[in-house]
Amino acid sequence: GLILCSNDGRSPSLGNPPTFGPLFEAIRNVLLASPGRESTAMPAAVGVLSMSEDKQRQFVITAMDAGFPTHFADGMTLLLLNRPSLVVPLLEARVIAMLGADSSEEHWIKTAIEMIAYSGSSQAMQAINRLLTVDENRWSYLVARLLDNNLANGGDPIQLANEGLATNSSTMKHYVTLWRAARK
Repeated sequence: GLILCSNDGRSPSLGNPPTFGPLFEAIRNVLLASPGRESTAMPAAVGVLSMSEDKQRQFVITAMDAGFPTHFADGMTLLLLNRPSLVVPLLEARVIAMLGADSSEEHWIKTAIEMIAYSGSSQAMQAINRLLTVDENRWSYLVARLLDNNLANGGDPIQLANEGLATNSSTMKHYVTLWRAARK
């Protein structure tokens, strides 16, 4: 079904996040909205879900190229939650391409990586697993963020955690195990 925001409108992992920029803040505001209350721009953004996959891809690319302006926030939120198989690989590929770029791109990278984790999806688990191989210290917090977001968005974080445990990555297994232990 269509996901407009989390079940309870809150995410334990987004309670006190660092500020990453206007798109992240807009996504956070949608997530933290009172249950049943939608962003004023959300009804128009729902149209992004009826676009063809090519137009959705172009929407995401345009948002990325523009640095995630706020007016793309609701559409990006809907696509992250409802079409993660389209959005997450686009974000991940751009993040990987930008790693090692000058520090002026750090803000963009942080925003994009938070969006990947926000999706709470299997695609995000795979992307984060790949990022852990690049820089475990930098990206390890994303495992808990991903699993918490999956729960907040009405998913089954235990099933997603089991996907992480089924990987061949001892690093992913370690951080999933830490997340599970912290919730017992």
